[in-house]
Amino acid sequence: MLIYLHVNCALKRIFASIYTKNTDPWNAGVLIGTAFNLTGMTHLIPKFIGETLHMISQACIFISLFTVGAALYGHRITMNRVFAFNMMMKCIANGFIALGIVTLFHIHGNDAKELVLLLAMPTATIATIFALQWQIETREAISVYLESTLCSIITLPLFINIMS
Repeated sequence: MLIYLHVNCALKRIFASIYTKNTDPWNAGVLIGTAFNLTGMTHLIPKFIGETLHMISQACIFISLFTVGAALYGHRITMNRVFAFNMMMKCIANGFIALGIVTLFHIHGNDAKELVLLLAMPTATIATIFALQWQIETREAISVYLESTLCSIITLPLFINIMS
């Protein structure tokens, strides 16, 4: 009985947290879009709205880069042991770990290339945006974002060459 009450209380807290987080319009939009796609109801959306949403989604990459660039203006980057470790793991170790997985599981062709390149990619802009929004380790997030992007100029061609 005690275990049931403990699990029941935990589930109530989880669902309350999910409900609280998903009342945000951004999250609600993602959930509604996911529901439309999973249920196959996308044909109910008028064509001009669907085309507009598709065009907006294609521009999101450039908008996020512009947003991060504007947010980074005036911030300083850092260089310390934690930063150096993050850079080594993100830029170099991830790619070699992916190469090990590809070799271990005998993955070939485009699937192998995608796995290695995706793990060797620089830090996503959204991580930096979240760090800036919630003011959590902003200097480290900015530093890793900028430096991993610069490092990828060397590491991505290196991994492409290794995979060829």
